[in-house]
Amino acid sequence: MTEKLWDELYEMYGSKAELKLGVIGEDVFNSWAKRVEFLRPEQIREGLKVLYHRKDIWPPEQQEFINICIESTPAPCHKPYTSRKLLPAMKAQKNVVEEQREKLKKMGLLGG
Repeated sequence: MTEKLWDELYEMYGSKAELKLGVIGEDVFNSWAKRVEFLRPEQIREGLKVLYHRKDIWPPEQQEFINICIESTPAPCHKPYTSRKLLPAMKAQKNVVEEQREKLKKMGLLGG
């Protein structure tokens, strides 16, 4: 994945990527590879999208890129648990609330 990431960065920044990030197999590149290996592929894709839209002249520093990847990736979504058994009870509760609201209106304690 790291070589593909480097290719993407090189495509975006040209020779500036090579100047700042080094060449595949050299120390700077190896440092990048070690620092970004914990990122998930979708995080890297999202980070690259951010960089593409920013249109910076120079590639980011290692930590900046990592932060961009982490911050730009949406958290996994989970649907809230709803028990179908509770739905009728919730509807009944709504009816009770409406009844109480009407009583308060008649008593002049609630406007509307």
